[in-house]
Amino acid sequence: MHNPKVLIFSGNGINCEKESAQAFLNLGAKVDFVRLKELENEPQMILNYNILMFPGGFSFGDELGSGQIFSYRLKKSIKNHLKQYLDNKGLILGVCNGFQILSKLGVFGENLALSLSYNQSGRFINQWVNLKVEPENRCVWLKDIQAEIAMPARHGEGRFVLGEEQNSQYQKLLSNGQIVFKYAENINGSDFDIAGICDETGQILGLMPHPEAALKPGINPFNSEKLCQQIFKNAVEYSRA
Repeated sequence: MHNPKVLIFSGNGINCEKESAQAFLNLGAKVDFVRLKELENEPQMILNYNILMFPGGFSFGDELGSGQIFSYRLKKSIKNHLKQYLDNKGLILGVCNGFQILSKLGVFGENLALSLSYNQSGRFINQWVNLKVEPENRCVWLKDIQAEIAMPARHGEGRFVLGEEQNSQYQKLLSNGQIVFKYAENINGSDFDIAGICDETGQILGLMPHPEAALKPGINPFNSEKLCQQIFKNAVEYSRA
């Protein structure tokens, strides 16, 4: 049994990498912090890892839109290696700004018109939220998790929006098992209360709230730290198999 290797992006305005690393270190995984420029210089390095994580923050100061610059540069560098990485059973997690980056990369579906827009209130949200787990999801990260989970949300642009024909797009996501999390109480006006989705393989998870920020009992008023840690445990165990 080997300890999985995790690549966590840092720098360029990302600010949640340390909590993210701890979530994996708690489980015996090996973690490396990598800057975008390093990956641009050596894009094939992703093939040396079992898990990639895009943490929260404000990459490039949200210039041109949240996650826009990071995703543009990333797409140019890893597009020739991403399919091989996923074929090798690699996993990817994007939280908050990381979810915004992944959505702009288009990893959740070739014809999926998805955006993460400004909160309906027009305000930055910083509060704990309860997430309902969609029971028929196919996400590797959510294996055997069905209970409602509490974790903090911290975003100004987190409203999940489907484009034209949103009802048919929603039904397609639902039937594919790609809808993973819904807000128990919709805090930002997201279409269909969606807080997180996975790709068609179940290997890529993106969500707006922060499971990595809910792992310490002393700062978790809802005692959900074990459920939040289970998300990361599922990924580590999958990578060890």
